[in-house]
Amino acid sequence: MNKNYIHTIKRSGLSPLFAISILFFLSPVTEYANAQKPNIIVILADDIGYEVPTCDGGRSYETPNLDLMAAQGMRFTQCHSTPLCTPSRFMLMTGKYNFRNYSDFGIMDTTQKTFGNMFKDAGYKTAIYGKWQLQGGDVSIRIFGFDQYAVHNPLGPQTDGSRYKDPEIYTNGAFLPSYKTKGKYGENIFTDSVLSFMEKNKSNPFFIYYPMVLAHEPFQPTPKDPEFSTWDPLAEPQPGDTIFFPSMVKCMDVKIGAILNKLKTLGIENNTLVIFIGDNGTSGKIHSKFNDEIIKGGKTNTNEIGTHVPMIAYWPGKIMAGSINKDLVDFTDFLPSLASIANIPLPTNYGILDGVNFAPRLTGQPGTPRDWIFCHFNPELVDHSITRWVQDTTYKLYDSTDSDGYQFYNIILNRGEKHPIPDGSLTPAEVIIKQKFLNILDTISAGLPVVATDSVFAISAGTGLASGRLVSNGEYPVTARGFAWDSVDVPGLGNTHTSNVTGTDSFTGFITGLEERVDYNVRAYATSIAGTTYGSKIRFKTLNVIAPVANAASNVLNRKFTANWNAADGAANYQLDVSTSPSFNLLREGFDNGDIPPQGWFISKGISTFTTEANSGLSIPSLKFNNSAQQVITILLDKPATQLQFWIKGLITDAASALLVEGFNGTSWQVIQNITNIPVIETIKIYNASSIPVLPNDLKQFRFTYTKSAGNLAFDDISIDHSSIVPGYDNKIVSNTSQLVTGLSPGTTYYYRVRTTGVNTTSGNSNIVSVTTNSPLPPDPTATAVIPDEASNSIQKEYSLAAQVLPNPSNTEFKLLLTGADTKTAVAIRAINMLGKTIYQTSGSANQTYTFGHNFSPGIYIVEIIQGKLIKTIKIEKKL
Repeated sequence: MNKNYIHTIKRSGLSPLFAISILFFLSPVTEYANAQKPNIIVILADDIGYEVPTCDGGRSYETPNLDLMAAQGMRFTQCHSTPLCTPSRFMLMTGKYNFRNYSDFGIMDTTQKTFGNMFKDAGYKTAIYGKWQLQGGDVSIRIFGFDQYAVHNPLGPQTDGSRYKDPEIYTNGAFLPSYKTKGKYGENIFTDSVLSFMEKNKSNPFFIYYPMVLAHEPFQPTPKDPEFSTWDPLAEPQPGDTIFFPSMVKCMDVKIGAILNKLKTLGIENNTLVIFIGDNGTSGKIHSKFNDEIIKGGKTNTNEIGTHVPMIAYWPGKIMAGSINKDLVDFTDFLPSLASIANIPLPTNYGILDGVNFAPRLTGQPGTPRDWIFCHFNPELVDHSITRWVQDTTYKLYDSTDSDGYQFYNIILNRGEKHPIPDGSLTPAEVIIKQKFLNILDTISAGLPVVATDSVFAISAGTGLASGRLVSNGEYPVTARGFAWDSVDVPGLGNTHTSNVTGTDSFTGFITGLEERVDYNVRAYATSIAGTTYGSKIRFKTLNVIAPVANAASNVLNRKFTANWNAADGAANYQLDVSTSPSFNLLREGFDNGDIPPQGWFISKGISTFTTEANSGLSIPSLKFNNSAQQVITILLDKPATQLQFWIKGLITDAASALLVEGFNGTSWQVIQNITNIPVIETIKIYNASSIPVLPNDLKQFRFTYTKSAGNLAFDDISIDHSSIVPGYDNKIVSNTSQLVTGLSPGTTYYYRVRTTGVNTTSGNSNIVSVTTNSPLPPDPTATAVIPDEASNSIQKEYSLAAQVLPNPSNTEFKLLLTGADTKTAVAIRAINMLGKTIYQTSGSANQTYTFGHNFSPGIYIVEIIQGKLIKTIKIEKKL
């Protein structure tokens, strides 16, 4: 408190305590913020329009706690959002219009700063509880400034788990296990988290952002409804009935009451500002009585019913009880206003901030209220058009970007915005107001163009064709337009541009210089003297170029042969690989043939094909695990792997989901990692000598087992590095259709394949040709036994161990036949399941047939036969 206030107290004749209480009430927010930083709680209700709270005129629902907040605080009558949840949240959190930072639904660039960052940097304890709906999970939540969290939709809007009964809740980088959420109610858990955080931090300044999950669809019973105990929240089709909406509103109000009561219990209500707002209009399925009329919810609509939301500020002792504020407020105003309330200098490194500080108005100070608000609405989920408008409390003007002209409405007389006012019918005052709004539209975004990305698809391994649309030129001539592309999930805009576009309002262009079978992000862009803007991101995957056909080898000798292949149209050169393994040094499998197993691989029955990406008609197949214990097992390599890589994506976030990754070293299966809490964003897993966990150096085969009762996992693009390439023939560039291969070993089987290379493109691999050089090697001492002949010690007899299992696969039992073995040396036999457990073993001579497996469960097994130093393994399958 400043010295002038102290002198006023001394001269007033009032008691010091009474006088000080008056001055606290009358002084600006920053005066008492200097003494002790206030706590701040922002509560954002989901799909609650202005017509819902009783204090605003609603007549269909019970909201006693909101009414109490209004009676003891300040009710705002002109707060406006966008018509949809995520664009509104971007504005609320960043203090910026959407054209500055909105890229796609549920995706916010991690270079942005939010009010969470602002409070955290100012020494506040920060937390978010409720609906997140932005990609990135733990990383993005913490990047945007929140210390503690428990949220729904942690990885973006595509998450399908329940928000109400049996909720899907993410905290500390993992989903709560089902035993902690079964039968529970999501909003109860979130509110309890808020109360607990307040309790733990009652002696520290804290900021809580509470974006409630209520009362968004699906409309479902709350714990107070008798239907709750038997309700299945994940039944298909998704259940819901608008009859439950009043109960959901009541539950929302009860949770707000619990927070207000907790503040009183902790004795901190006089140092805590609570702000309640809705994020957009109510669902269009809901009809509510508002004063003397029936209002249909306006969510997704840009009219008043879609954007007009309730706002109440509650701060006992600071805000005059029962006060009403008629100032225009939009969602960009909260960040600068909260900064002022907390006496935090407005950050200068956040970029342009568009909000107006309403903090002085909370205590009746003049401030600088708005006389207009602007909105740039990028709906994404609704359609591809961008709508911009300026309004005050009486009039509204739409930009021509979404209409055939600048449509001008009186929103008091025409709240539904059905009939724009013709220019010929404007009063002199309306002409002035419309021109003012036109000037604002021309200057608010500095005349920047508005552009949309319509589609993109791959036409070759290295080229895509994209189309874009110039929605508005921003009142300045557009000097360049085209497409920016990047192979990173959140692209660095402007990384690479193409400008060979055709068309004016709509334009297309080729995107070149891409790699085969890689995911790329593409955005249209447009440039004028005002700057460059970008459209929404579209993701697509490049194709394979048609591969050449390899032919049989010729001129085969003991240390060399000639590899041959057919000519391919448009090929500049060819790339030749020669290996001692049919999988070469890099085994790749993208499951382009769906669930048909490649030669030597095993894919469990019931695993199906899943479309990984489908932008603009492009479909990239992967595998989908549909049931617990389903497996993919790779081919057995001739040499140990040096790196394992694959792609996974959870289709429905589930804390119980897991993928068990194992490797086979020739005798047993070793666990590499059990991947739990599989994310719904695409993830590439890589294991090698320096990874965590490390890849053992003796693994020649891999299996992947899904360990959950219901399938939620997409799986693709296995890549295994191992050392089997012949030196000098790894991607050897060849200009002809044949190549002499030298430096080989006699009596050895080799494999070769070839690819086409062209301008910015490389094809997939050709078929694989095998060829065996002349003159066999001496017997392998690990696979033969040399023993003295009974007739003469000078004559030696060579034995080998050969075996076969018939039938394989089988749905009954197996018969093991041994041939070429030493008939005088005993044989040990055992069968091992894929968990490494021995389930059958016996011993006997080499001249008999062994029958087993009638009691085996369906699955894959390894049969191991040992005779002296000889060891042979055979993989078998027991079918249903």
